[in-house]
Amino acid sequence: MSDRPVVKIPYLDGWRGLAIIAVLVCHFGPRPAVGWIGEYGVQMFFVLSGYLMGQLLFVKKVGLPEFFFRRASRILPALLLFIACMYLYARYLQPQRYEVPMDELLATVFFLRTYLPSDLSIWAGNWPIGNLWSLNVEEHSYVVLALLALIARKTGRDRTASMLLIACVLASIAFSFYYYSDPPSGASRWALRSECAALGLLTSALLCQMRQFYEPRVPRHVWAGAVITLIILSAFLTSAYRIKGGNIVFAPIFLAIALNYLHCLPELLKTLLSNPALVWFGKCSFSLYLWQQPFYTAVQKAGLPTMLGLAGAIALACLSFYMVENPLRIRLNAYWTNRQRRRASAEVSPAIEPT
Repeated sequence: MSDRPVVKIPYLDGWRGLAIIAVLVCHFGPRPAVGWIGEYGVQMFFVLSGYLMGQLLFVKKVGLPEFFFRRASRILPALLLFIACMYLYARYLQPQRYEVPMDELLATVFFLRTYLPSDLSIWAGNWPIGNLWSLNVEEHSYVVLALLALIARKTGRDRTASMLLIACVLASIAFSFYYYSDPPSGASRWALRSECAALGLLTSALLCQMRQFYEPRVPRHVWAGAVITLIILSAFLTSAYRIKGGNIVFAPIFLAIALNYLHCLPELLKTLLSNPALVWFGKCSFSLYLWQQPFYTAVQKAGLPTMLGLAGAIALACLSFYMVENPLRIRLNAYWTNRQRRRASAEVSPAIEPT
């Protein structure tokens, strides 16, 4: 296992900040002119997640228990609070009451809502949890990536991970083209299913893993131009080119390539991405992602003024981040670190023989 520390890179937080801002603009901005921006923002999240998970699992080779514990500490406190609040809101407060069936509630909690119940879409709108489809994709992808990392570690060959990741990327592309012509049964739209929607995430993880062994000998300024071109092209594909699923297949791949070579951008652009405002949005992005949904629903269905909805979403997200998500994550991670230190200390301490 590598002992290199995980380094915080501000412009990656800025990238995450742009992603959540894109979602907010989509939900609270003028429509339909900017409706595609939300989809683009989600893809920005996916490729960044793939890159970061690739770093942890295939480069740094973090232990799987630590990987899953830290992931759980990052999302579960805020997520479970959100689901509980939305359950109570739907049952007692929303204009059209909805008592969430137990099977739907369990599917939501266990990241299966995109698939189950099979007769009720996650976008049915009975209660405001439609945004969780993308979280489902991420959690399913993390399980797959962890499994691939485990297989690679058992075989003792890092290149095994490359082959497995390539197979997953090709399978995701095949699923997307197949579903485009022959959509599967089930209430949720096929593009929300993890086997299709995870393409950008898997591609980004693959590129991150393969860059350990092979870096194309291309001048930095050429890569910088390629990154900018790919970002623009992926945005164009998402916004305008939907023939044969161009926004589903090609845009995520182009965006994954761009993200993996983001370090080649000119310093000015990286400085702009490292802007404190963007970095703040990036750090609060998960709570913003969760709590914008009920306000977006209220704007769309109950006539809540748009700016009031946006302000409410940001305010509640701040409460969630500073009172729940961040403090509990810090405490849980501190507990894990101290536990590991105690275990390591016990393993290296000499045994005391009884006299």
